[in-house]
Amino acid sequence: MGFPAPIRSALAVRRFLSAVSIAGLAGLLLPGRAAAASAALRPGKDTTIYGDGSANLSNGAGAFLFAGSSGEKRVLRSLLAFDLVGQIPAGATVNSVSLTFTINTPLAKNANVVGLHRVLADWGEGSSLAPMGGGGGALATNGGATWNARFFNTATWTTPGGDFAGAASASQPVSGGSGTVTFSSAGLVADVQAWVNNPATNFGWIMVAQDETGPAVRFASREGSPAPSLVVDFTLGSGGGNTLPVLTTQPAGQTVTAGAAVTFAAAASGTPAPAFQWRKNGTPIPGATNATLTLTSVTIADAGTYTVVATNAAGSAISAEATLTVNSGPVGAARLSNLSVRAAMAAGQTLIVGFSMSGGSRSVLVRGVGPTLASFGLGDTMADPRLELYNGGTLVGDNDDWGNGAALSNAFSSVGAFAFLANSRDAALLQSIEGTRSVHLKGTGAGVTLVELYDTGSGNTPRLVNVSARNQVGTGDNILIFGFFIDGKGAKNLLIRAIGPRLADLGVTGVLADPKFEVFRAGTAAAIAGNDNWDPSLTATFNAVGAFGLTAGSRDAALVTPLTPGSYTVQVSGVNGGTGEALVEIYEVP
Repeated sequence: MGFPAPIRSALAVRRFLSAVSIAGLAGLLLPGRAAAASAALRPGKDTTIYGDGSANLSNGAGAFLFAGSSGEKRVLRSLLAFDLVGQIPAGATVNSVSLTFTINTPLAKNANVVGLHRVLADWGEGSSLAPMGGGGGALATNGGATWNARFFNTATWTTPGGDFAGAASASQPVSGGSGTVTFSSAGLVADVQAWVNNPATNFGWIMVAQDETGPAVRFASREGSPAPSLVVDFTLGSGGGNTLPVLTTQPAGQTVTAGAAVTFAAAASGTPAPAFQWRKNGTPIPGATNATLTLTSVTIADAGTYTVVATNAAGSAISAEATLTVNSGPVGAARLSNLSVRAAMAAGQTLIVGFSMSGGSRSVLVRGVGPTLASFGLGDTMADPRLELYNGGTLVGDNDDWGNGAALSNAFSSVGAFAFLANSRDAALLQSIEGTRSVHLKGTGAGVTLVELYDTGSGNTPRLVNVSARNQVGTGDNILIFGFFIDGKGAKNLLIRAIGPRLADLGVTGVLADPKFEVFRAGTAAAIAGNDNWDPSLTATFNAVGAFGLTAGSRDAALVTPLTPGSYTVQVSGVNGGTGEALVEIYEVP
């Protein structure tokens, strides 16, 4: 976003014109004459629906949208809708429409034609957040769309998979990898014009792959980055005796520390007097209909771009963007509170997860999940995982089947972990620990499994200061994905390492020759940090946190990065598709 500057060049003029509101442009024209204008919109809602056996999966809060077939061979379709009210005035004539998506498919796929079909019934986004990239989906929340439901637990589609027009309004061939794809057609113009004329019929579009047996293409959602962008060029009619709103006071961007109060202010002229609607990242904020918007005790989640729409009978004006930046405050208050590792394991393989508790003893919940993963739509899950907890080489705890224990069920609820299926063969144990421990997960056969560790306490002492996992790294869906959660306030400096070559010196065979990793924050499509080959300047940090040293010039990966409270994943893969045994580690840096 640019900052105001004197208009002394052609570039400055273009920047100025791009920031002027629709009403401001219209006000420069002669009265009674039609005015050309343009609106750029983000989706007001979007989600993916999953055509599997249970048909109760969704991903309304996920960072990605999908069209095609997932690795579990289920059909994926994506819904998205844009709120035009307040953006395009009633009576406007739509001249052109373009809808641009950012492609974010980890591995290149063959081209598949994706069509945008007009949806014929309303639907809900919900708040489901699918793990590990979103292709597997998550159990739907009330009000979210699924393959069978428009609003989960409330209303169903007439036809499973969505009620939509048979003919696509627009279609484009889409390949995997990265880049963008833009849809633009007379069909999209007709759809948007119909919605401008009758907003009650605006249910958006559904993305359907022409070949729904082919690998899915993944796009950034409205929670991702960059979000889908709908650009509509239109012509305004004359305003008669009314005058379009003009923003006379624009909201200003602000930078604050978490916990502070923030007020955005705007003013607008026009006849009749305009009404106001504030938006965050393009989405209307419920109840924010005054000329001022006040946020009390802001958090990191409040950061974003704020605008206000002023509307009257003549049309609407959109303010310039005001960016709210929320700093997390002093480093040191946050702590590691949860980790998870999902792996596709071969028969006889052992997944090893390590952790260290500093400052005393604290109760931890450890879970080995297999059968319950099937309820999330995952196939080929491990039928009977077993957990073993070690202090050095001494077995200090173990569990095979969790047994529906009340203490464990209460612990699941207290830390926000999903419930196990009744009488399932998932494993769990609750134990007080101090110092370093390791968890070994084994199974009677092959399958997909998830190991989770939860710190059941609160406060910074005692606390987890190191977590790690070692497993075979494959390609595609079988890379090593390590999830963790930072709780508390402020930022936490973390050392993150992906070790391959150095493991060979420690007696491990079949190591990953050249590991690399990327760090993702939940709800963000793009990686926020990553590393391929480590920098020797980190040696002092390794010594400070007690991490073993790395061989000079090795292709192991490491970096130090500050992270604020939230949910993250570290995704470890091999350069050029390499495979092998690798260790991912996270250390708290003092």
